[in-house]
Amino acid sequence: MLGFHHEISNALIHDNPVFNSKSRIYQQPESPEALIRCDLITSEDLDRAASYFYQVWYAELRYENPVLEILDLSRRRTDAAIHALTISPHNAMTFLFIIQRGISHESI
Repeated sequence: MLGFHHEISNALIHDNPVFNSKSRIYQQPESPEALIRCDLITSEDLDRAASYFYQVWYAELRYENPVLEILDLSRRRTDAAIHALTISPHNAMTFLFIIQRGISHESI
């Protein structure tokens, strides 16, 4: 989890043109359906932000040769949620990425 935490931070939050520094990453070892949850805050259109997320996922975040990878996008009026399962020959990881405009879930 720690390795993915750092990779997500570097690829999606630190000095990022789409997701701002108010974005947060949470490690959730007690939550197998989302071992890592990431609240991504953007000023962009949600569809554009989700498209950018997928570009970064495939270029930088996914396992190099996944055995199985499932990304499920749920688009709502105020946010977009991407549930991800990725499995390599020796590891598996689950994620929940929530993309919102301007506010984080902590402030709700």
